[in-house]
Amino acid sequence: VYSVKTGGYWGLRRKDVDNRYEDDKYCIPLEKIQRDDSHYVDKKASVADLTGYISTWSGFQNFRKKHGDEAAHNILTDFEERFMKILDTSSTTEDTMITLRFHYFLLMGKKSNAL
Repeated sequence: VYSVKTGGYWGLRRKDVDNRYEDDKYCIPLEKIQRDDSHYVDKKASVADLTGYISTWSGFQNFRKKHGDEAAHNILTDFEERFMKILDTSSTTEDTMITLRFHYFLLMGKKSNAL
């Protein structure tokens, strides 16, 4: 869904987020800098919750504005059907629990003590 269906509907800065702000233009102009990419948060959710989350993405919303509610709904329905088929389960999307993993990173900088 992210790159194939809504790929052309994200803002220009989305690439910066995907690249975790590693471009030189985001270099912190301080003497001491540190980057920490080790933060993850796991969240239990249903497949229906994940579908709802996808529907909040700006790329999805931009797609919906251009192509209409029906086309947007079809993306979500297709996603759920494919996802449930991969999981090989007959339960509902509301009853099928999964773990979502969110990756966070931290950029830190410290000014030198010299005046």
